[in-house]
Amino acid sequence: MTFATDEGRIVVGTLVRYNRKTVGVLTDASYRWNVSPHWLRPLEPRDITPTIDRFPTKP
Repeated sequence: MTFATDEGRIVVGTLVRYNRKTVGVLTDASYRWNVSPHWLRPLEPRDITPTIDRFPTKP
């Protein structure tokens, strides 16, 4: 999940608790944020597949 702080910083984390009024988000840096579910956005999916050079060049 991702959300923006009041200062405009984008915070990315994992949803750890969901209530009607607040949601707990844990970041990779082990910070815990309590925010309104209204401010949460899904994280853009990204491809983490390692790339392989299919045609390596000769030295």
